Amino acid sequence: MEMNMGKFSEKLVGLLELAKKKKNVLEYQEISDYFKDQPLDVDQMEKVFDFLDSGRTDWPGDIESVFRIAETTQNTRNIDTKYFTVTFFKKGTAHLVFKDMELLEKFNLFAGQKKGWLPPSYGKKKYADMNAEEQHVVDSFQGRERYEYVMSHADYYLDTGAQQSLMLASGMEG
Repeated sequence: MEMNMGKFSEKLVGLLELAKKKKNVLEYQEISDYFKDQPLDVDQMEKVFDFLDSGRTDWPGDIESVFRIAETTQNTRNIDTKYFTVTFFKKGTAHLVFKDMELLEKFNLFAGQKKGWLPPSYGKKKYADMNAEEQHVVDSFQGRERYEYVMSHADYYLDTGAQQSLMLASGMEG
């Protein structure tokens, strides 16, 4: 039974938060434990990042083929995928290192907005125009300086119209 995209996205948000706390390195067992209640399809992870990436990252392969080749050749170190590099270890663990921190941040912003973790005014007001509660949420999430950077690059980070269109075109549920 395949996990629906909404449930998968929720799970991925939590996993990425865990990765952020651990300098973007996760043990394979941590990932397995996190998704133990649902089967994890590697294509789902790639699909979510493809949709947020909006075609910005050019990469000639697909994640399943890369892992199949790595398994066949018994390559376990620094396996290059479109969005991260992975190293598998004999003890059954793996380290994922995300390549594009801005894309990871975009994912976290999108998920935070969809889940209601960010104030409704996020991305719509200057930091100085926010009330104290809104500023507190922004400060705990990313800080004023990073918020102002995101606002100055809103076409990339906050282009929800394009994201919604991509989501619909790819068959993802919102």
